[in-house]
This record gives sequence, C-alpha cells and structure tokens, in this order.
Amino acid sequence: MKIFRFYIMLCLCLFFATASKAYSIKGKVASVDNPAGIADVYVFINNTQKYTITDSLGNFTLFNISEKYFDIVVVKYGFEKLIFRFGPDDIGHNIKFELEKAKIDSSLIQPDSLIQFNLKRWSNVFMTDFIGDTKNSESEVLNPEVLRFYLDSLHHKLTIKAVDQIHIINETLGYLINICLTEFVQEEKTISFDKQVFYKPLSSKSAELQAKWRENRLGLYKGSLLHFMRSLYKNNLESEGFVLKPVIRIDPAGITGFKNYEILSQYLPAFINDTDKLHSSYKVMVSKQALKPAELLKVDTDDNLVYFASKDPVQVTYKNGYLPFEYLHSIGYETYALQKQTSFISTLDTNKIMIQPNGRYLETSNIFVDGFWGWQNVFVRLPFDYEELLKAE
Repeated sequence: MKIFRFYIMLCLCLFFATASKAYSIKGKVASVDNPAGIADVYVFINNTQKYTITDSLGNFTLFNISEKYFDIVVVKYGFEKLIFRFGPDDIGHNIKFELEKAKIDSSLIQPDSLIQFNLKRWSNVFMTDFIGDTKNSESEVLNPEVLRFYLDSLHHKLTIKAVDQIHIINETLGYLINICLTEFVQEEKTISFDKQVFYKPLSSKSAELQAKWRENRLGLYKGSLLHFMRSLYKNNLESEGFVLKPVIRIDPAGITGFKNYEILSQYLPAFINDTDKLHSSYKVMVSKQALKPAELLKVDTDDNLVYFASKDPVQVTYKNGYLPFEYLHSIGYETYALQKQTSFISTLDTNKIMIQPNGRYLETSNIFVDGFWGWQNVFVRLPFDYEELLKAE
C-alpha cells in the first residue's frame, strides 16, 4: 500500500507541474432562414466569465481557454437555446451553430395578467428559492418582465420560465449574473431547475468597494464546492482544511458490528436517507476514520484530468469555517452554535467525478451535494474561472 501511495503522489506532482496551453475558439452562428449568419447572439462557456457576442456576420471568438471539456451555450431572443458539449477533438476547428426559431408556449401566463398579490408572492418564491436570501446573494432582478409564471393549483406546482436572459446584479459579490433559465419548478417541497449562467464582473472607481468585493468573494470561496474541487485536483485537501469520511446506511440490528462508525444525527443527507424502498428504521452512520483522498484519485496525464470516485457517499467537513446562522436555522437551530461547515457528496452508482484544473466538474457526472453545499443557493457561488485568490497569493 505504501508503494501504491507513493506512486500516486509522484504522478500527481508530475501532473500538476504541467501547465495547459491557452487557445481560442472561433465559429459562426446561423439559422435555416439566415445561413449567412446571425448578429448579436450571446455565446458563452457555462458558469464562467468567458462570453462574447456575434458580429454582423454571425462570427465569434472566445479567447484564452485552458479547459478541454465544457458546455458552450448559444442564446438569442426568439430562438431556441443551444448547448454544445465541447471536447478535445473540437480544439482548432471552427464551429458552426445553427439556431431554430423558438416555440411559443401558450400555456404560460403573462406577468401583467396576474393578480398583483400573486405575482409578488410567486416572485418572492423565485427570489428566495432560486436566487437565495443570504448576505452573499443580495441581488436584484433587472428585467423581471422576461419571467413567465404558471400555477397548477390542483397539484400545487409552480413553473417559471424566461423568454430571454435574466440579468441579476449581485452587489455583494460584484457580479452581473446572466441566466438562461429553461425552467424552474416548485412542486410540494421539491425544487428543480435547468439553467446556464455567465458572469460579468462589475466595475467601480472606488478602491474600497473593489476591495470589499474581493473580500466577499474570497470569503465565499473558502470551504465552497469550488474550493473543494480545486483541492481535490491538487491533492491538497488536508492542508486546505477538508476532512473526508465515508457515510453508510445500515439496519439497526447490525450497528454493533460497526465500532468505527457513529450515528449521524445532526443532518441526514437526502440522497442517502431516502427510505422509499427501505425500512424507516435504517440508520445513517459516518466513519470515525478520515479517508485518504489519494486512494480515491485517478490521474489522466494526457488530458490534465483527475477522477474521484467513492463507493459510498462522503461527508466533507471544512475545519476552517463555521456554519452561518441562516443555515443552522434552516435545519432546526433556534440559536447560533459553533458548528464546522459540513457537506455531503455522492455520485450515482460508481460514476467518477471528472475534475479539471480550475475545479470544473461536468454536469453529466451525476454528482449530488447536500448539507451546507446543498443549502448554498445557485447565486451563492463563484464562476469556475474565479482566480482572485491565486492573484492575491
């Protein structure tokens, strides 16, 4: 085992010393009705600050790309959104996207036809459950008129769609966040949504405000899922303050055989506590012994990738950060208590999580997060190409 660990560590050290060369992506956006090219189309890399707008002939260029796997999103009002999974075979080739005319969904109610009370109430649901209500997500929707609401009272189902990009200004983090929302659905206590996002940093002549933005972003980064993924890639989880422990679910009758485990009572992750097909008496337990992350990593030196896989869900504790009161209140605490940031991560079956240098993991990895990361809303996150931390160090 010692030889195996040494081999893994040696591979990781050699791997991380190899830098990826930056490149550009060029292409054209057209349609059946306009094969010559469509102007003013947004083309962006999902969850980053990299975006551009096509010229009068539909041409575009995305500069300074270092990753090899990501989604390119192509959007324009009046057309169906297009998502293209970019891979190594596409590097160096011009890409042509062909958009289709948007389909009109007559079932969605226009905002101006709603009773004002309901519009306000439904908008509050969207703001709280999609945008978030914590201090790092103090945001304002600049163009609420693009939202379309549909309420199915019989099934207690609220659907919200957007006919164009949603522009949200986050004054705490200093970003203009642009969202392409396909659908937001709230049904009973379940919320789901399909969205793509790109970020535009806000500018200010105030040095004090710029410093505040940097401070808030850094504070959000520490202990975040992005911080965790980057630490996984670099294999420095321990030095960055992360502790991993396997989580299992067993019949109470067998608890005595698991002396190195303890019952998890503070928070039960939904993806392991699903008792639809099991007896409700099953207990969720977490190991007393921390995992050695290097044993769960596989390095692909050819594509600059790291794969992480665990047969059991994993509890991730960030030792250098405490849970905010808002989160503690959401899980039943009435007063503030010092609790380390604790999250859970799992994948479907034995699927591996593919991680790239900047911490990006592909959405198709079937990754699930719960606990603190699950509570953190989509807008209490940073773009994958966030680099201010590296510049500061």
